[in-house]
Amino acid sequence: MKKEMIVTLEGNKKYYLAEETIQNNIKYYLANELNEIENQTDKSVILEEIKTENDYYLDLVTDEKNLKFLSAIFISNFISEIEEI
Repeated sequence: MKKEMIVTLEGNKKYYLAEETIQNNIKYYLANELNEIENQTDKSVILEEIKTENDYYLDLVTDEKNLKFLSAIFISNFISEIEEI
């Protein structure tokens, strides 16, 4: 998986992988939900990349402590990008 891809998860929901970060050797994505015509909505989730022997999967991050930590990282990265402009 890589940033700027569109992925389909359970329930046939599609997400745009907007940003990524690696924390403790685990890759996470900030993903925006897409509507039926693949336009981004105002709903976002954080996904964890799971590596198996033969494939990669994405799993929704639901642990509140982990969500807060990762949200702070994505916000910090976003602010850094804005400051560079």
